[in-house]
Amino acid sequence: MYLVANWKCNKDLNQVRDWFYALEKEAESLSAGSPDMVICPPIIYLPILSSLILERGLNLSLGAQFVSGRGFGSYTGDICSEMILPWASYVLVGHSETRHSHCLSNEQVASCLDSCQRAGLRSIICVSDLDQITSLKEISTVPSGQLFAYEPLHAISRDGQLNPADPSEVKSFITAAKDLVPTARFLYGGSVSSISLNSFLDLPLAGFLIGQMSLDPVIFAQLAKKLYEFQKK
Repeated sequence: MYLVANWKCNKDLNQVRDWFYALEKEAESLSAGSPDMVICPPIIYLPILSSLILERGLNLSLGAQFVSGRGFGSYTGDICSEMILPWASYVLVGHSETRHSHCLSNEQVASCLDSCQRAGLRSIICVSDLDQITSLKEISTVPSGQLFAYEPLHAISRDGQLNPADPSEVKSFITAAKDLVPTARFLYGGSVSSISLNSFLDLPLAGFLIGQMSLDPVIFAQLAKKLYEFQKK
């Protein structure tokens, strides 16, 4: 299973280092059977985290929160997939906050997916409704085994408020989505905490996308340990 941390626009450089060393201490009890942990920090922190992971030998992967659907060229402010290859293996594509704040269209989400595929990056496509999956299929080719993260808009934590979705709603969405993309695997994202996680463990999920709660390394490690214990059953 996957446990993906989306730090959004948070942390300065010292806080990044502190988070890493705290997680290292908390994760000592996790073995090779632990969930695949992917950290998606602000893109500027990928090099330092990559160096720390190599130096300390921690079992973590890195991902970017966004890449442009364009390649190299005269696109001021863009970052293309090829630029992050030395440090990251994953990319969040079409997160609802990015769709909103950057006015990201379905066509641009498809371009980002295509860009990740060309560069050999593993994309995690964030969706909040079935229409977004339908549109993506019409515009682009969805690879077999594609990772999606279902994040219902009403469940996304804001300003410290947690409002996780009803597990039955999540199950219904995945069932319907599987009719559209049968080989896809789904994560759930939206106000996941060490308490609400238990409600989703029996669903047909490939893991979780953690926002606010991933900013605290102790809580993130607790979530990893819960998944580890669940996988051992």
